[in-house]
Amino acid sequence: MMKVKLLFSVVLTISFLIEGHILSTVKDCLGTSLTNYEYANLPGIGWDNLLNENRGKIIQYKYSQCKTTDDGLYLIPDNVFVLQVKSSSVDIFSEIIDNWKNYTSATSKSINVGGNVGIPFIFDIHGSYSSEYQEVKTNQISDNSMTVRVGARYEKYVSKLLTEMDLDDAFRDRVLTIADHLLSGQKHTARYESQLLIRDFGTHVATSVNAGALIYKIEQLNRTAVQNSDMKRSDIAKSAGFSFFGSGIEYNHASSTSETTVTKYLSLRTHSSVPNSRRSVIQTSQFQYK
Repeated sequence: MMKVKLLFSVVLTISFLIEGHILSTVKDCLGTSLTNYEYANLPGIGWDNLLNENRGKIIQYKYSQCKTTDDGLYLIPDNVFVLQVKSSSVDIFSEIIDNWKNYTSATSKSINVGGNVGIPFIFDIHGSYSSEYQEVKTNQISDNSMTVRVGARYEKYVSKLLTEMDLDDAFRDRVLTIADHLLSGQKHTARYESQLLIRDFGTHVATSVNAGALIYKIEQLNRTAVQNSDMKRSDIAKSAGFSFFGSGIEYNHASSTSETTVTKYLSLRTHSSVPNSRRSVIQTSQFQYK
C-alpha cells in the first residue's frame, strides 16, 4: 500500500512539474492570456558598448505567471517590471556637437556614458566603433564641419529587471567553462574564451530599457561658414528642426525663426542623413519643441 501511495505521489509531482514547465513558455501564455503580443524590448540583453549593438541574452526569462503590462497589451516575463509612461508628449531635441569625440548614440547615450564611469580608457572609446560614430568622425575631419542632430523621442514603456533572476543557460555555461580553464591552469585558453564571450554577449548588460519611438537627422555644417555667418547657436538649432519636421512643430518663439534664417542654415550644410533604422511615423501635430 505504501508503494502505491509513493508511486502516486511521484506521478503527481512529475505531472505538476510538467504542467508548470508548459505554463512557463511564451507560447502557452499567449494562448491563455488576453494578449497575443510578446513584449520585445526587454532588459537582460548583452550590449556591445563599442559598436552600440545588442548581443546575446544574459538573463533567463520565465513566464510562469503570464504577466502582462498594465494596459494588458503585452506579455512580460516574471522577472521583469514594466512601467507605462503616462505622459503622451513627444520630446523634440536639437543639439550641436562641435567635436566628434563628444558624439554619443541617440539611442544608447545613457549606457555609453554611465556604463563607463570609473573604468579608465574604456570611457574614451564608448561607441567609437559604431558605423554612426565613424561617419560623424569622417565627415567632421574631411569637411572641417560641426555636427547638428535633431529629432523626436517618444517614450511609452520603461522596463527594469527585478532582483530575483537567473543567468541564461548559454551564458552561464560559457562562464563556467572559462572558470574551469582558470582552475586547471589554462590561462591562454581562458583568455581566448573570455574574448569570445565579450564578442557574443557584449561588454555590458542592460538592466533598464526605455521603449517607444525615435526619429532623428544628422547634419554637418561647414565650420568656417558658420563662424563667418551671423547665426546664433539657438538659430541653428531651431532651423535644423524646421528643415526636418516642417512648420508642424510648435516652437517657443517660433516667430523669431524666419524663412531667411532657415535658408541660410541650409546653405551651411555639407552632409545630411537620416539613419534608416530610426525611421518612424509620428504626427507632427504632437510635437512641441523644448
